[in-house]
Amino acid sequence: MTYSIRVIREESGFAALENDWDLLAKNAVDANTFLTHQWLYTWWITYRPKADLRVVVVEGEGRLRGIAPMMLTREGGLGRAVRRLRFVGDGTSETDHMNFIVDAADRESILDALLSGIEGLPWQLAHFSQMPEHSDNTQQLLRRAESKGWLTDTWIVPCPRNMLPDNPDALMKALPGRLRTAIRSARRELTGSHDVEFGMITRQDELPAALEALYRNHASRWQAKGEQGVFVDPRKRDFYAALSEKLLKAGSLRFFFLRVDGKVVAQQFCFEHSGTVLLLQEGFDIDWARNNVGNVLRVMVLEHLIGNGVRIYDFLAGMSRHKRHWSNAVENDLHIRSFRRTLTGRLAHGFAQLKAQLQQREPVVTDAAD
Repeated sequence: MTYSIRVIREESGFAALENDWDLLAKNAVDANTFLTHQWLYTWWITYRPKADLRVVVVEGEGRLRGIAPMMLTREGGLGRAVRRLRFVGDGTSETDHMNFIVDAADRESILDALLSGIEGLPWQLAHFSQMPEHSDNTQQLLRRAESKGWLTDTWIVPCPRNMLPDNPDALMKALPGRLRTAIRSARRELTGSHDVEFGMITRQDELPAALEALYRNHASRWQAKGEQGVFVDPRKRDFYAALSEKLLKAGSLRFFFLRVDGKVVAQQFCFEHSGTVLLLQEGFDIDWARNNVGNVLRVMVLEHLIGNGVRIYDFLAGMSRHKRHWSNAVENDLHIRSFRRTLTGRLAHGFAQLKAQLQQREPVVTDAAD
């Protein structure tokens, strides 16, 4: 089949793709919520990044067959601006499992056309953040980079998850002994001494108050450390407000709360896709920390998910102590950073490697073309 390639540079063109985009995203390779139009367009119009839109689309037989949702930025370094190509959604620590959106019916050929379109863009550094390590798309991108002689670094981003058991008892037995004991004790104390309510937001009119509570609870822990937290950025609040409405309308929002004596003391902002629930953000009231409300809520959430047939609870990118305690599997994403083999590209690559060494972070793969 012959495919046509075009590049969308205007926001109006991005907006106009909504129906065809989401139809493609439902059945695309490695489909997930992060690849939907509702996610990426909402991100674009709320954050308004200092970037030029470059959405590469592939069409065939009169319909949309592939999308590379990209943007071009100019970043300082080496005494000159470097043109960096990135995924739309990258840079604000919300969009994980990024990828190209490709019709599974002819994946390899469509992605080859998308990569040809990407190659034709005027970038010096292409940064493909957090692509699933074992995705066929990821592996084809790496082969393409090698064949073109791009200077390529990759490094792993661990994404812990809990492969949920069939019953809550098995969930608790899998936890470390001290954590299990602490949660059971805290739960008994809360339910025995307070009016406790566990629930999930189901109506649009509940969202404003729930989000304000999330911002407040998330900030309280950081304020105790003398920091402000991420929701001090009004653009992030705007993103969550717009996104939550769209996810709720789509039926995929899973916004859980724990209310004690009439006050929301802990929350988890999640969403569900094809039997997997992904945890985007959470918060708890620091005044209730000694009552272990964050872990009590997590147990209640996981019990609820098990009862509703969910089998994977995805913590998304990054490893921490509490994620280690709660996870029983890891699926890695990859950061892929490619530089054209030009003078500017070589200098930028060398500078990036030096910076990585100073940060004591060594790429897993370095310059596969050499």
